[in-house]
Formats: sequence, structure tokens, C-alpha cells
Amino acid sequence: MEQAREAVRERLADSRSRVVLVPLEERDGLWTAEFGGLDWICAFSDEEALGPVLSRDQGVRCLFR
Repeated sequence: MEQAREAVRERLADSRSRVVLVPLEERDGLWTAEFGGLDWICAFSDEEALGPVLSRDQGVRCLFR
């Protein structure tokens, strides 16, 4: 169990030092999705990762700052 916790800590530390793309909705709200009863902020590592998601959901218009 301790190994699993340490793995999570390492992954979190790594993600905190990275730049990600976070789409904004038209009202300047963060793009979120509900999963498992929680609201998650959608973040993408680069434009290549974001592209397929946007092409599937044609009703979303994203703004970036």
C-alpha cells in the first residue's frame, strides 16, 4: 500500500512541474467533466492531445489565454 501511495506522490510532483492546456468555455469557465461523482478539470498535455477531443465534441468552443 505504501508503494502505491509513493507512486501517486511522484506522479503528482511530476504533473505540478508541467505546463498543460486547459480549455475555457465561452463564459470563461474551466472545461470540466463529471466522473465518479466528482467534477474534473480537463487539461491536455499539448495540442495533439486536445485535437481529437475537440473534433468529437463539436458543440464546444474553446478559448485559450
